[in-house]
Amino acid sequence: MARVLSIFILFAGGISLPTLSNSALSAGAFQDETLLSRTQVEQLIDNRIIEDEVKASVIRKRGLDFKLTPALREQLIKRGAGTQIIQALEEQDEIAAFAAYSKEKDPVLRLKIGQELKRNYPQNPRVAAIASEMGGLELELFESSYRKFDANPNAANLKTVLDLGTEQLNKNNDRMTELHVRTRLASATGKGMVGNFYTDLENSRKYASQALALLENTASVSSQDIDKFNSLRADNLGMVYQFMGLYLLRQQAPDADQAIGFLNRAAEFKAGSSAVDPNTFWLRAMARDMKFQKSGEEYRNLPKNQRVGRQAQSLCAIFNELVNQLIEDYASVIKFSSAAGSTQLQGEAISALSQLATGERPCSGRGELISELPSPENRYALVVGAEDYLDKKVGKFNFAGADAHAVVEILNQHLGFPRDQIALLASGESPDRQPLKSLILKHLADLPEHVKPNGLLLIYFAGHVFESNGKIFLLATDSMTGNESLLAETAINLERIRDLVRASGAGQVMLLFDSFRLTPLSENFSRLLTFDVRKNEVSAFAAFFAAGIGQRSYESKTKKLGYFTAALIDAARNKTPGNKRVITLDDLLKHLRGTVPQEVQKELGQTAEQSPSDVVAGYKAEDLILFTLENNVKPLAPQAGKQSPPELARAAKTIYIRPKTVYLSATLLEEELIKLPEFKALGLTITKDINQADIVVEVTLPFLTWNWNYILKHRTTNTVLSTGNRKGATDNSASPKLAADIVRDIQTLRATPPPPKK
Repeated sequence: MARVLSIFILFAGGISLPTLSNSALSAGAFQDETLLSRTQVEQLIDNRIIEDEVKASVIRKRGLDFKLTPALREQLIKRGAGTQIIQALEEQDEIAAFAAYSKEKDPVLRLKIGQELKRNYPQNPRVAAIASEMGGLELELFESSYRKFDANPNAANLKTVLDLGTEQLNKNNDRMTELHVRTRLASATGKGMVGNFYTDLENSRKYASQALALLENTASVSSQDIDKFNSLRADNLGMVYQFMGLYLLRQQAPDADQAIGFLNRAAEFKAGSSAVDPNTFWLRAMARDMKFQKSGEEYRNLPKNQRVGRQAQSLCAIFNELVNQLIEDYASVIKFSSAAGSTQLQGEAISALSQLATGERPCSGRGELISELPSPENRYALVVGAEDYLDKKVGKFNFAGADAHAVVEILNQHLGFPRDQIALLASGESPDRQPLKSLILKHLADLPEHVKPNGLLLIYFAGHVFESNGKIFLLATDSMTGNESLLAETAINLERIRDLVRASGAGQVMLLFDSFRLTPLSENFSRLLTFDVRKNEVSAFAAFFAAGIGQRSYESKTKKLGYFTAALIDAARNKTPGNKRVITLDDLLKHLRGTVPQEVQKELGQTAEQSPSDVVAGYKAEDLILFTLENNVKPLAPQAGKQSPPELARAAKTIYIRPKTVYLSATLLEEELIKLPEFKALGLTITKDINQADIVVEVTLPFLTWNWNYILKHRTTNTVLSTGNRKGATDNSASPKLAADIVRDIQTLRATPPPPKK
C-alpha cells in the first residue's frame, strides 16, 4: 500500500455540501462534480446499504477536498470503511500529490514535493520523469539561496550557499554546472570577506582559483546564445577577479600591486554590467591607498634638499597619479553605491574623498606644496553681496551687503589686495555695481583681463544659493525661482562659474561662500567647486563654506553680519585666541571651525548647528601666512602718469558695442549711432573685435524692468569712463535714445579740460 505525503495539509472539518441520498450513491447516476467533503465520506462509510465497491467508485469519480493521513485512515477503519474504500482514498491522495507537484511554481517547494514523491511512490511511472528534473531543481535551489544571500548577506545565508554548493559539487555535475556553482561560491565567499563574517581564506581562494580557471577556459556551447553567454561569463569573471583582489588585501603582508591588477580586471569585466558593484572600486581604492601611503612616506623620508631631484619628482608623479586614481575610485563608489542603495558605503567614500582633498600631501602636482601667496599686484578679488531680491519667495538676505563691504576692507587692509584690484557688486551700490546676473557673469567672463598668469583669484559670495534637480545655482538679486526654466534663465549655474574660474588662468584660487540660508550645503555644491591640483587645473586651491554638509548658515543680529563672515573678519584683525601676530591658513581654518559653532549656539541656542567646512589642495596650510599686522596695504593712489577718463576719451579711436540683454542687439545700436551726425563728428570707428577697441559700451537690462543701464569703459586700462541709465524705453525703441546718451557722454568727456599740472 502506498505511503502518504507527510507534507500535505489535513483539511479537517466539513464544508456544507448536499447530503448523499441512497439513489445518489450509484456510481453511474452521480454526476455532480463538487468534491466530496470529509462529512460526505463518513456518510458513505456509515451507509450499510450500498456495497463497498460502489462507494469506492463514487470516491474515484468525485475526488476529495482533504488528504488521507495515517491517523485519518485508522479512524475510518474503526468506522467500518472497507479495503476498497481505503484504497480509493489512497489513490485519490496520490493523484492529488502529483497534481500539486505539477502546479507548484516555487522551485524550492517543487523540489521538496518531488523528493517526497520519490520516497512515497517509487513504483509510480511518473517518478522517473520527476527524477530527471530533480538535478535542475537542486541547482535552482542553490541559485535561490545565492540570491537570498546576495540580497541579505549574513553568516547564516552564506552558510546555506556554501552547504548547498558543496553538495552540488559532490554530485559530479557536468562542466557547465560546475562552472556555475564554483563561480557563485567564489562570489559568495568574496562578499563574505567584505562583510567580515567569512574568514576561511585558504578555502576561499580555492573556490576563486577553480572558478577562474573554469571561466577562462570555457566557451559557449552551440545551443546557447553567444552574446548572453559572454555577458554572463564577463560578469562572473568580474566577480571572481574582485574576490582574488580582496584575498590579496586580506593577507598579513598585503600585495597591493597584484591586488590592483586583479581589481583592474574586475572593473573591466564589470564595466558593461547592468548593476556595477561599488565594492569593486572600493577595494581598488583600498589597494591604491596602500601605495599612496607608501609613496608619501618615501617622499617624506627624503632629506629636504633632495625633494627637488629626480627621485622626488618620480615619487611625486606616482603619488599624484594615485591621488587622481583614488578620486576616480571614490567617485565611482559614490555613484554606484547610490544606485545600489548602499548608503553606508556611499558615506564612507564621501568621507574618504573629503580626507583625500583636505589631508596633508607631501607634494602637489608641481612639486612642493605652496606656502606663500603671489605678490599683491598679482592678486584679484570679486566680492558679491546679494541682499535685496526681486523674488519674494527667497526672502531678503539681511546683511549680505554689509558682509561684502567688510570683506573688501579686510582684503585691502589685511590680505594685501590693492583696492583697484577688488571688484565689488553689492546691494545698495550704484547701478553698475549691483549684484545682478548680467553684471556677475560679466565680471566672471572678464577675469582673464584682470587675473595675472599664476596669480591669485579670490571670489567671495554672500547671498542665496538654490538647488533643483541636482543642479545648483547662485541667485543674483534679479534671479527668479518660480519654475525650472525661469530659474535656469535668470540664475547662475554653478558649473558655469567653475568653467569661468578655470578659464581665468589663475594659479591660485580661493572661494568663500557665506550662503546656505535658503538651501543647506550639499555634497554636490562642494564637489562642483573643487579644482584638481593633480591635473594642474590650478596650483593651489582653497574653498571655505559657511556651513557643513546638510546645514544652513545664520546671520548675527548683534554684529549685523553673517556668523561666518564675522569670524573671518575677527581672524583678519587678529582677534583670535592668543592674538597672534601671524595668521596662517591652518590658523584660519581652525578659527572658523571653532568660533562659528560657538557663536551660533551662544546667540541662537543649542539646537542651532553651523560648522564651517573647507576643501584645501596644493597649499601647505600651516606655513601659508594670510594675515599679519605688518602687511596692511593702503588703497593705491593713482599712478603717476596715469591718464584720466577725459584724456582716455580724447585719445580713443575705436568703439565696441556689447549689449548684455536679448532685448537689444549690437547691430541696432550701431545703426542708431551711425545715423547721428554728432557721432560722426567724434571720429570713432565701430569695431567688431573687442580686442581692437579703445572704448567698450556694455548695456544691461535688469530683469522685469525697462531701466537700461550702460557703462563706457576704456578696454586696456579697465577705467570706467561713464555710466548712465535710460528709463522707460521698451524693446528696441531704446536704441536711438541710448545712442544719443552714449554720444553725449563722450562729448562731455572730451570737453572736460585736463587737470592742472602740479
